[in-house]
Amino acid sequence: MRANAVIIPSTAPTVDHMPATLDENMDVYAELRDELEARHLGEWVLIYDKQLIGTYPNFMETSQIAANRYGNGPYHIKRIGEPPLQLPPAVMFGVTHEVS
Repeated sequence: MRANAVIIPSTAPTVDHMPATLDENMDVYAELRDELEARHLGEWVLIYDKQLIGTYPNFMETSQIAANRYGNGPYHIKRIGEPPLQLPPAVMFGVTHEVS
């Protein structure tokens, strides 16, 4: 471990508490969208367990904080103001070869 590394205590899921789902975290973003876009347009937002954790200047910082604090999530990371990502059906449904 590097000498300047910061250890952040994990608040990953426990047996007593299961965190909010990804859909629930995305709903929180939708509720906060106007305020976030007015104050933090272009920054990255982290939402975990239906709570706004923070806004950050870049994806790398946001994802490192998310992984260090919450492990595999589920958490929602999004660039504020970006339109929703549209995935092709092949990605959404796991089609990896031509279907005949």
